[in-house]
Amino acid sequence: MAFDPQLTIEHGTQMNDKISKLLEDTSIRNYVMLTKLADYVRYYADLEDENVLSDIEDLRREVADIPIADNPEERISSLEDEVAELKQCIQGLKAGN
Repeated sequence: MAFDPQLTIEHGTQMNDKISKLLEDTSIRNYVMLTKLADYVRYYADLEDENVLSDIEDLRREVADIPIADNPEERISSLEDEVAELKQCIQGLKAGN
């Protein structure tokens, strides 16, 4: 229903209020049955939210293991070195032809 537990509670309260308004003229049995149904829906929606949050945490852990250059200047220097190497290789190939 929502990732924020407070929103989940608010949505559940709103849902119960709307059900109550719809059922004002119906029997108690129908009211109880539909309220239970709404509670089941909210329960399984909350479980799904927990699964999604768990998946997000798993992805964050995987991403944390990916090496990222912390210092942009070092990365630029590294790229400049690679470019210089490639230029030397190209010059060597041209000289060999």
